[in-house]
Amino acid sequence: MRCIKSICRPGSEVIKIIGNNAEKINNAGLSWALNTVRFIPGRKYFIGGDGFYAAKHLGNEWIHDNSMPPYYKTGIRGSNFNDIVISGAYGLLMHYNGISWKNYQYITYMNSGAFGRVEIKDNILAATGGEGNKAIILIGRR
Repeated sequence: MRCIKSICRPGSEVIKIIGNNAEKINNAGLSWALNTVRFIPGRKYFIGGDGFYAAKHLGNEWIHDNSMPPYYKTGIRGSNFNDIVISGAYGLLMHYNGISWKNYQYITYMNSGAFGRVEIKDNILAATGGEGNKAIILIGRR
């Protein structure tokens, strides 16, 4: 737990599970508010929440990507390390093609809503969320 001015909040932990064994992994550089994870074992690891973080190897310090919009990240999914999507608050929806990020929030922006989850497979992307009392489902094709 981390305590600031007598307010204690649960800290973030990254845990590696192999078989029946669990091992705490270095969480240096991570925010305490995390929500989603995606990885390609041995190649790349991503964590999102109050920021977007990446590491090439478990145990390395997590690198915060400051180029991302400052909105809470709720979902990270991908088919490979060069085909990743992120969803989040205010309709955040971004795609990484292995070279650069494309932000689609200019189309998907919500004043007070968020995409809660996102999935990508082959040429189809699906995101779900809501704004106010309205459910939102977005389906996109390449």
